[in-house]
Amino acid sequence: MVVNGVPSLWRVTRCGTFLSRARGRLAATPALAQQAWHLQPCRAVHTFFLSEPIDVVFCDADGAIVRIVAMLHPWRCTVDRAAASTWEFPAGAAMHMGLNIGDRITSCS
Repeated sequence: MVVNGVPSLWRVTRCGTFLSRARGRLAATPALAQQAWHLQPCRAVHTFFLSEPIDVVFCDADGAIVRIVAMLHPWRCTVDRAAASTWEFPAGAAMHMGLNIGDRITSCS
């Protein structure tokens, strides 16, 4: 994962199919603290069946952040119609990384 042109140490799971997007973080364990999920295409995220909150970062087609939802608690939904993809991070990661609207996130591959 690259944030504003700078490579990061985050491991990325790409979710490009309906099934992989639907599964998302459901199988995640606390041991995956440095794991990010990139859902593409994706404009909406739910936290049904999750046990912990997550940070959700919506990006446009160029990878520019259009919205950040910090601490989306279990059993909630969020949508951004301008988004082309979505990143899911452990709760607090967006603030820790200093992410802001307009920053760019891209996959390494």
